[in-house]
Amino acid sequence: GEVLVEIEGASQDSGPGPAQVSPPTTASPSPAPAPVATRVSTPPAPNPSAAPVLEDSGEGTAIVAPMPGTVIRNLVEEGAEVKAGEAVILIETMKMENSLPAPVDGKVLSLPCSAGQVVSKGEVLARIG
Repeated sequence: GEVLVEIEGASQDSGPGPAQVSPPTTASPSPAPAPVATRVSTPPAPNPSAAPVLEDSGEGTAIVAPMPGTVIRNLVEEGAEVKAGEAVILIETMKMENSLPAPVDGKVLSLPCSAGQVVSKGEVLARIG
């Protein structure tokens, strides 16, 4: 946000002319950049709005892919009890990892997709009942 260079243009009365460049102002040194975060093995926190959910169809509540992507891994196993908001599946979309949460408390009924599988937008990734 610091001004590095100020350029003064010619006024309308004086006609075009060379621009005047003000010398840079002396600024205090910037603090050292923060260290770069390293990748960790834990999945990112789930984003509740990231996982579109189909209504309970009698076969459980479905978590569907929010956009085309690739399944990185299932974070739970079939039969596992999950709480609403708990990460269930990790997918990569547009080169970003997305952790999709359980929309409801319940038991994981099915995980029809496996690691490495390419999925389409709206494809069912898990069912919880």
